[in-house]
Amino acid sequence: MITEKKTHRLTALLLSLATLALITVTAQNVVGLNAIAVALLYLLVVLTTSALADLACGIAAAVGSGLLVNYFFLPPFGTFYIEAPEDCVSFVAYTITAIVVSHFAATVHHRAVEADHLQTQLSRLSRFTEALLAVRDEDLTLERLTHELRNACELGYCAIFLFGETATASHVSSGIRPSRASQAGGTPPNPPSTVLEVIAEEGPDVRSLALKDQGKTIGTLVISQVSLAPEVADAVAATVSLVVRQTISVRSTG
Repeated sequence: MITEKKTHRLTALLLSLATLALITVTAQNVVGLNAIAVALLYLLVVLTTSALADLACGIAAAVGSGLLVNYFFLPPFGTFYIEAPEDCVSFVAYTITAIVVSHFAATVHHRAVEADHLQTQLSRLSRFTEALLAVRDEDLTLERLTHELRNACELGYCAIFLFGETATASHVSSGIRPSRASQAGGTPPNPPSTVLEVIAEEGPDVRSLALKDQGKTIGTLVISQVSLAPEVADAVAATVSLVVRQTISVRSTG
């Protein structure tokens, strides 16, 4: 995942630099554009780079385009020295504008990605609650709960650990824990483990959410590590807590 992100950023940066170079060559040798027109084209490249990659790539493109403006379009041409004070002001103004534009474009892109990610999470949460509503109360067990949550949220592993009087029968899970799924020779079944053993063994591959009843922690929901927004994680924990309370109540009355 990290390698793919770095490759994407590097590709975007190289494409932006290549586009800046193409604009420069075209402006000088083909069209004969003035500095203002070229600067506007450069800003479009900076804007696109920030929107498709990130702020760092956008700033790199902004600085690179500023140097190109200085070297090729501000006298004396072919040097980074700026002779006229007004040209110096133009260069500084362009560079600052390009950096500000890259910042806004990257921010908008980041928020759009976050919004899409949140929408996906909310859709999965809705699918989970709809699956629970479709199950009759007498058929809704902890095993069914973990199964439905894992399927709806596309989790590799999901387990519920309850504390207190139900400790002997509290550990229910669905899926294979990450470390055991990666072992050679297939995927062995999950042996009973305490929540501390699971978290210690899996490390950053799992995430734990507290299950509460009237402010008192009654257990822990352990899921394979996924990027959950805080409000979605709270909603998942609250939904599971509610079903766990109902399940315990049905068991005790039965």
